[in-house]
Amino acid sequence: MRTIAHNSICVYDSTDSYTNWGVNVSNDGGQNESPTLMNYNDIFSPSAQKGSWELWGAGADYCYSISDAEQSYDTTKLDKFRRRVLFYKPNQVIVLDHLHLKNTATNQRDAKFILHFQQQPTINGSIVNTTVPNHIETFNGQDILQANGNGNVAIRNSSA
Repeated sequence: MRTIAHNSICVYDSTDSYTNWGVNVSNDGGQNESPTLMNYNDIFSPSAQKGSWELWGAGADYCYSISDAEQSYDTTKLDKFRRRVLFYKPNQVIVLDHLHLKNTATNQRDAKFILHFQQQPTINGSIVNTTVPNHIETFNGQDILQANGNGNVAIRNSSA
């Protein structure tokens, strides 16, 4: 129900208001509200269908998928959100998100990719906004690096 809690996309508009179980909550630019899934079988009900798998394939050294998540967002904000994920075995994952934002000339549309790390990542550039010091900060750089144990992540953010 709340994109902000998951590694996904938020499209912020300062005029939005959000509710969770009928209660006003913070405007994080996340997905539209959906009925709470109370039963496993409800996953297959039409009201729970907020996306689809467009392609999935696997081979001896990879798994690849393309998914469509645009139905999870307000239709006035975007009309395309495709996520491509390539897992190149044994230890590389590439994620590409393609968005098409709507009404950008007349409405605020700040698209953000939300990530959660165990340690503070290295981010190039400078801080341009601090919502919560040392916790929620916006940088003007494109590259993010993080290492944790034997795992590493390198992210390049591009609006092209």
